[in-house]
Amino acid sequence: MSHVTADSFTACYSVATESEPGVLPRLLGHLAKIGVVPTRVHATTADDELHVDLQVTGIDANRAALLEQRFATTVGVLWVAYSSKGVADGSSGFWL
Repeated sequence: MSHVTADSFTACYSVATESEPGVLPRLLGHLAKIGVVPTRVHATTADDELHVDLQVTGIDANRAALLEQRFATTVGVLWVAYSSKGVADGSSGFWL
């Protein structure tokens, strides 16, 4: 059985938000509050929406789920999709 450490676990988030200036800093603020720097951030606008893809390495699955909940309750967020890389059972991750 393989063991996944926080260093090998990557949480991946895809977030759709209203296209307004304060949304991206609010999302990144959730990471700052727990002392985490994202390993990847990509944001694009389309049809009055902002689409943000974030990857975070160095956190465990519980903290990743907590971040998903915080992203989902952020003002201006329309939806959040979450997956992970580095799952112990060898699968590629899961979507909520």
